[in-house]
Parts: sequence; C-alpha cells; structure tokens
Amino acid sequence: EEGYLGPEGRVAVLGSRIEKRFESLQKRMPRAVGPVSGLGAMQAFIPFDGSAAIAGALVKACFDEGLIVLTAGSDPTKIRLMPPVNATDEDLESCFAMLEKAMRRIAEEHDLPC
Repeated sequence: EEGYLGPEGRVAVLGSRIEKRFESLQKRMPRAVGPVSGLGAMQAFIPFDGSAAIAGALVKACFDEGLIVLTAGSDPTKIRLMPPVNATDEDLESCFAMLEKAMRRIAEEHDLPC
C-alpha cells in the first residue's frame, strides 16, 4: 500500500540505484571492488582480497568516515550495505563518497592496488 514492494517499488528502485553506484565504483577501483551481490537495497561486495583482516579494517575506516557497514560471510569476507528504504539519492551519493574515501585509505595503509 505504501509503494515499497514489487518490481517498481521503492526497495527495487533503491536496489537498482545502489547497483549503478557499485558499477561506477568498480570502474574507478576495479581491483578494490570485487563481485557485488544482494537483494534490493541490501547489497554486499568483496573488498580487495576478501580477507577478514582487510574487511575489518575497512569497516573501521568506514565508521571513521561516518558510514556504518557490516561484514558478512567468510572466505571471502564481504562488506554489506543496508541503507534505510527511505534513503535519498543524496544519501547514496554521500554513502558511496565515504565508502570510496575509506577504501582508498585502506589501499594506501595496506599497500593494496585499487
């Protein structure tokens, strides 16, 4: 009734917008952003080599930037984004800017290719 569900619902639209931002980030940082997976707004990606140590460092770096992300799985460890379903395009831009800044910091600190 509120327009969140279904193929044209807010969750699907938000998921599509997140996927496009991941595609853009992968183009800028192809060795840092591995495969992306998820459903709707809940998306995850494999950072760098997928190690738990690097994923943990990235979670902390994201938090330092003001972005809360979670780890998911192991071997490889993924980083999961779970934005609220009422997130705006501006919110997503801010989120991905913080994520990219944190990833570049981790790449520099750990001498990893982007």
